[in-house]
Order: sequence, then C-alpha cells, then structure tokens
Amino acid sequence: MLEIQVGWFRCEACGKLKLLTGRAWRSPYGRGFGVCGDCYEAWNRVGRRCPRCWAQVKTSQAMAFFPGLGRFGHFECGGALLA
Repeated sequence: MLEIQVGWFRCEACGKLKLLTGRAWRSPYGRGFGVCGDCYEAWNRVGRRCPRCWAQVKTSQAMAFFPGLGRFGHFECGGALLA
C-alpha cells in the first residue's frame, strides 16, 4: 500500500519515497497509487513496450501501470489507469 505523507508518496515502481510534483503519475480513482516521473522516463527511453502484449504504447492510447510487474503498459491489457 502506498504510504502518503504531506507532499510525499512512495513510488510503486522503484519503491523510493518521492516528493509529489508535476512529474508524478497518480491514479485518477484514488490516492493510494502513484509512480514517479523518473520511472516513467526510464520506460519511455527503452521503447514504451507493454509487458502483457509487447506492443508499443502510443501517446493516444490510455496508459496504465501493472503493480505486480512494476511496468507501464496499455490500460486495455489490464493495468491500473494513470493520469
């Protein structure tokens, strides 16, 4: 579970405690989930591949995060929606 303090959150991908800034991706459905911008940028540099279907996630598609895998992918493949 994500430990939320004032202005801080624990990244689901790397596990580091991060300051909540505009570079963080949060779930639009609640405050219990987030991924830092550094983890997103690392995924973006390696080709934006979905861990379920291995297809590239295009910018027009809904992006999601797979907590058990620690990777980003398509929302249609069963990940948790991020905004």
